[in-house]
Amino acid sequence: MSYLFLILLLILPFFGWVILRSFLNISSVIYLLPFSFVFGLCAYLVLLYALAYFFGVKIAVFISLFILFLTAIVFILSGKKDFLKIEAPININNSIFLFLVCFLIAFLTFLVTEKWVVWDFKFHLSVASHIARSDKFPCTSSNWPSLFIPYHFGFDLLSASLVKLSGISVMNSFRFVIVLSSIVTFLSAFAVSDFFLRKLNNAGFFKSLIGALVFYFSGNLLWLDAIFRYLFKIPPVDSSWSFLQTILGIGIHGSIITDIGSGGIFFASVTLGIQMFLLILFLFLYEKSLSLKYMISLLIPSIALFHCAEWILYIFLLSLIVSSFILFLDRNKKEDFKVNLLKNLLYSAIIFSIIIFNGIAYKILSSNYTYLPCFLELIFNPTPFFLRVFGRFGNLNLHRDVGLFSWDFISEFGIALILLPFIFYRIFKNNFNGYSLILSIILVSFVSPFILYIKSSPPDVIRLFHPGYELLGLFLFILLLDFLKTFKNVLRITLPGIIISTIVIPPILILSLSGIFSPAIYLSYPFIGFIDYSVKDFIKDRNFRKFSSNVTEGVKLVRKGSVIDDADIKIVNYLRKNSSSDEYGLSSYPFPFDYLGIPCYNALRGSGLARKITYVSLLQTFDPYLLEELKIKWFYLEPKTAEFVNLKVFEELIKNGYAREVLEVNSEVYGKGTLYEFVDLNKYMLSMPRKTYWTYFVYFTQNIIPLPDSSGKEMFYLFTSEKEATEYLKKEMKTNTDLKNHKPFVDAVSEEIIKQQAAINDFGIKYNKINFN
Repeated sequence: MSYLFLILLLILPFFGWVILRSFLNISSVIYLLPFSFVFGLCAYLVLLYALAYFFGVKIAVFISLFILFLTAIVFILSGKKDFLKIEAPININNSIFLFLVCFLIAFLTFLVTEKWVVWDFKFHLSVASHIARSDKFPCTSSNWPSLFIPYHFGFDLLSASLVKLSGISVMNSFRFVIVLSSIVTFLSAFAVSDFFLRKLNNAGFFKSLIGALVFYFSGNLLWLDAIFRYLFKIPPVDSSWSFLQTILGIGIHGSIITDIGSGGIFFASVTLGIQMFLLILFLFLYEKSLSLKYMISLLIPSIALFHCAEWILYIFLLSLIVSSFILFLDRNKKEDFKVNLLKNLLYSAIIFSIIIFNGIAYKILSSNYTYLPCFLELIFNPTPFFLRVFGRFGNLNLHRDVGLFSWDFISEFGIALILLPFIFYRIFKNNFNGYSLILSIILVSFVSPFILYIKSSPPDVIRLFHPGYELLGLFLFILLLDFLKTFKNVLRITLPGIIISTIVIPPILILSLSGIFSPAIYLSYPFIGFIDYSVKDFIKDRNFRKFSSNVTEGVKLVRKGSVIDDADIKIVNYLRKNSSSDEYGLSSYPFPFDYLGIPCYNALRGSGLARKITYVSLLQTFDPYLLEELKIKWFYLEPKTAEFVNLKVFEELIKNGYAREVLEVNSEVYGKGTLYEFVDLNKYMLSMPRKTYWTYFVYFTQNIIPLPDSSGKEMFYLFTSEKEATEYLKKEMKTNTDLKNHKPFVDAVSEEIIKQQAAINDFGIKYNKINFN
């Protein structure tokens, strides 16, 4: 089916090229080359989102491609514009050089994906595999099929559609999307760089290329921080740390912001989100009219962006509001003030309509699923000048607070942050068309993370720094071009050259090292220590063959833990042959199930979500009523799962023949594991009373919620199914506002625990049965 895969590749840029050329009269190949693909991709995703709900993913893929192809043909036949007549502002030699830069970036990116794939890999693998296997969209939570979670599934849906078209694995579809996006995103950055530099500096090819490199590889000053820590032994560095260990451990990668090239491209949302943002920014500034076709050209990528990286669209919306305020204050300097203000208002209305429509759609789609309270809990930051960010020194999960004016913060953002006032002054002074929007995007991107706070996961607010962080780097380069006019002789070239080198070279080095060793080169302290030891050994013995062999073996071990293990493959192959689509798994290690798109009940992935209590209840009781209700057929017991299991109950299950061992594996990463199959659960239910019931808990604290009965006595309400409990909860919340404020959710728990809690608190217990007719 590979020919279908090639059709997909050809139709997207073909459609985008025809629309941008004939619909918007864009003629420069610099803009057409990347944005044709991005616009075609956006239209494809919008159609997929709309059609997959009605026809399933596989059929929706073919219908979407047909619509795009047919639309492009109609525009060609209409003959409004010669879609092949283009301008080529760069010559052949420069084109070849640009191609070589793109090839190098793509090659290094591929090397990283071959060893590591993507951030949050196992989560996205479970989602994309579940979509591909079930052929349904929107999809539910892969670790709890009755939960419907609003999430930007664009990357996962695109990957699943590639699986449907080409027959490649989900992992390879991830690799393909990321590697191709590295090329498209860089070319999009080159197009935007060229757009601004030609307008502000009348710059040529190489200056535009450097601007794109600065945008794509926006470096920091962590290397300088690492040098200081090494020289003065500032914690965590001590006398036992070598210089190489210090640079690799804390000098090349931070925990607040990641540039696109060396790390950001491996985030599923950034992979597609930044290129879509660049397309929208270009269209917004390029087109000066307010025609219907202009509004449509903005609507399509905006919808796609919402479903890939919605926070970027929110940043754009806030930036439009701030931009309108700046335009009003500066209205006497711009003759087209009214046009620009009206453009801001119209696009703001488009974004508002997208947000409202999707809110309504989510409300409708989620009505048939278990109630889940909003887990983001977005509030104002209780400490406005501080950020809660991921850990930096060896443990990403050890969150830390970083102050706005601290060296930690400044070193993460580098020279661009230090020169921020000068960059703002440069933008404002030029007063070019769109200056207020650029100022606003940078301002909003840097201010909003300090104002907003996500209670369930505070470090996630740092994603708001994109895309202002990248734009700041680009306009830093534009500022440095002014130095070329101010200074003379050697200083004229040397000073800007040194600054650009300190920005671009470290991220390129990180990408190169990640391609060779995997991101463990800066994420895993044991691996860093291993590399440090190997380098010292090589310097001592000068034995390159030994050094190469040691490093190769080390990389293999790292790859086993981060991509897939031989033991996982054995389980995957067994489940592929022996499982059906309506059979689910149970395990704290869901990776083999994720690989096939089989939902696997667990509470460790996305630990901020509900269902921890049900998961533990399952492993403590193995209640056949609960196992049957949740369609659990397979149980994978490995060391992490064994921590929660009541082995006495489970051994009794095996002894009576209701669970049987089907496969035993031994993983080098996590140890011995055994796959079990539950059998004859209906027979088991005849001889076993029910052990668990569904009831209500407070979100996060996980305390059982009592409800008053008709006499006013506090009662624990128990239900025999998740559906019954959910229906009653939705009914109660319509009249009981206090209940809604508790952020209740439905979970299953042992009846024995409920009775203990009732006795302690002097609550009653009420068993409920709802009539759904």
